[in-house]
Amino acid sequence: MNAICGKFDNVFNKKYRMNTKNKALTNPLIKAVIKNDVAKITQLLAEGADPNGYEDGDKITPLFFAVQERAYEAFCLLIEAGANIFARTVDGETLEDIARLHQDERFLLCLEKEKMKQLFRVFNREGNQ
Repeated sequence: MNAICGKFDNVFNKKYRMNTKNKALTNPLIKAVIKNDVAKITQLLAEGADPNGYEDGDKITPLFFAVQERAYEAFCLLIEAGANIFARTVDGETLEDIARLHQDERFLLCLEKEKMKQLFRVFNREGNQ
């Protein structure tokens, strides 16, 4: 499992962070998430940054970076700001896929809890109509 996780990390880092010759990250929210800079993330979200925004057609949202970097505080702030926990990359990868690769139970539990809360809200809204 660690070999798979390491392989994913290498691909992820090459494609989305380390390949500065072709493209550097320009999304300030993603940059702040990678650094787990809570103050900057809070500021950017207050200024209207999109918690579901991504830089290109790969559809890697800030939540994916939070899980990848194990930036739990950033993850929580993004969830509170309305980040889509059901997001998928262009390749179909989910947040759970990333958390499972890292065997990160903290993120997996948090994702499950958040999904249940969101589904409960949807069902509750539909039941009241």
